[in-house]
Amino acid sequence: MVQLKSASERSIMRTVNTTTRMSGRVTEWKDNYGFIRCTDGRILFVHFSSIGASGFRTLVPGDRVAFEIVQTAKGPQAVNVTLFID
Repeated sequence: MVQLKSASERSIMRTVNTTTRMSGRVTEWKDNYGFIRCTDGRILFVHFSSIGASGFRTLVPGDRVAFEIVQTAKGPQAVNVTLFID
């Protein structure tokens, strides 16, 4: 069981649990973060820790991904990111 430390973390988890999966493509990737363009045109921040994979977690521009969106203090962010296998 994960112990959430703050009210904001608990709020984010509630948001994640009630959102639907979205899809989009990675537009840019740096060392440990990047940006995803949703199918509805929005651009979202994504951090490597939000990638649902084991081992080395990275994305490549052009990757098609599925994710959930949470609202953070800095704006919307993609979480629970998984790659589509074409």
